[in-house]
Amino acid sequence: MARTVWLTFDDGPNPLKTPVVLKCLKDNNIKATFFMVGNLAELHKSTAEAVAKAGHLIGNHTYTHRVLEGLPEAQIKEEISKADVPLSKLSTYKKWFRPPTGALDATVRKVAADLGFGIYKWNVDTKDYDSKDPDKWIPLGISEIKAQSSAAVVLNHDIYEATANHLQQFIDEIRKLPNTTFGAPSSLPVINTIAGGAEV
Repeated sequence: MARTVWLTFDDGPNPLKTPVVLKCLKDNNIKATFFMVGNLAELHKSTAEAVAKAGHLIGNHTYTHRVLEGLPEAQIKEEISKADVPLSKLSTYKKWFRPPTGALDATVRKVAADLGFGIYKWNVDTKDYDSKDPDKWIPLGISEIKAQSSAAVVLNHDIYEATANHLQQFIDEIRKLPNTTFGAPSSLPVINTIAGGAEV
């Protein structure tokens, strides 16, 4: 069975690491989705604009990367809506929301829906935020991709040097997998289960 891999990057933009990721993606003719933190998109406006200019899609990852699970509706709405202001100025921005740490409850789902957002999580966690060691996160990512029979949505972060500098190695390993191709961001599958993720 054919397997499709979608690369996604969270927690940026970062003026030093994101451009390295963008160059690697360009060199490999791969488009990805970047779930940006609103206050960082404001702070690093030119980097955020470079992501859009390169043709990658951009989603909402809250304004301050605050964990929303357990918060009242008003605070959840503020985090998503406040991020929407700078992000909506980017040409490839979509009403796609990814909750920080993947933590998601019924209230977060309701607020996101009320604001017109789809929720996009992941089913492959490289844990690049944990080890910062490519000899660990790359094999883990490949193992988790292999476990997905058809659709693999990969969580990475464009804020870590170990991710940016070793993304080419990760892509090379993915390309070695049989019957595996990279998917266009526009066809990113919706993953919005209640269960929390492990991202930090």
